[in-house]
Amino acid sequence: MKKELLLDGAVGTVLEGNEYRGKEGIWTARAALERPGLLNQIHRDYVAAGADVITAHTFRTSPYAFTQAGYTPDQAWEALTAAVQVAQSAARESTKKILVAGSIAPLEDCYRPDAVPGAAILEEFHSLQLEWLQRSGVDLILAETINNLKEALTIIRISNRLNLRLWLSLLPGPDSDFKDLESLSNAIRALQSHSVDTILLNCRPAVEMKEWVRAFAGISKPWGVYANGPGCPDAACGWDPQGLPFEANFIDPLCDIRAMGASVIGGCCGSTPEMIRALKEKLAVPMHGVNNIPVES
Repeated sequence: MKKELLLDGAVGTVLEGNEYRGKEGIWTARAALERPGLLNQIHRDYVAAGADVITAHTFRTSPYAFTQAGYTPDQAWEALTAAVQVAQSAARESTKKILVAGSIAPLEDCYRPDAVPGAAILEEFHSLQLEWLQRSGVDLILAETINNLKEALTIIRISNRLNLRLWLSLLPGPDSDFKDLESLSNAIRALQSHSVDTILLNCRPAVEMKEWVRAFAGISKPWGVYANGPGCPDAACGWDPQGLPFEANFIDPLCDIRAMGASVIGGCCGSTPEMIRALKEKLAVPMHGVNNIPVES
């Protein structure tokens, strides 16, 4: 029987929507130090909405990102441990078991696969952040918005060395090395032979994701999707929903993806606790089964 898990939704864009502005290079990575109460409330809202997994706000707490932005590695460690502690505090308040994922990002911009650093830099800085997350006591690693296979394999190798449970999420689309269904399918097949607990896709509109998940056809590993909420990034408020109804542009396509065999469903940029609550309600009736994505002949 397949275990299905509901992931939480966005944290960064919700922080921005509550007037916490990010900083160049590290975005909202210092929120646990500067707005811990707000961050804790966001996590608690996702738990109350029905999420089984909440993501510690460690996405941009790599020592690489912090030093590039003019901070120190010690400040990166401080931000990371504070973020994990805030998430763990919210998880402990629940009467059910809530998993806390430690988030890591590409070292460079998520939408610049051409800027990926060399092997030595990838090894050094991903090792540091993953070791920190291990020490902080997260339940699993969520490597997010990974846009190239070289970095994905580095993260896998380090996670395996540290005996960490790893969920690895790829970014499909034109600003990634996984530009089309063929390149994404090839990457997923390459990852299937490695020790990855779950392979996911994230940071694309939910409606668009219904096409990208065809790349999972025939794989045996658990897989999942966490998609952007309706709308687009907005410099003033973090995310502009553009008046689009989230039922048709988020809930319904994710339910369709779940019916295609996804083990993990959730939200990425622009999603909110309200959306996760509505998704939980729509997914109330379990649909256990095997991967049944239609494959074109």
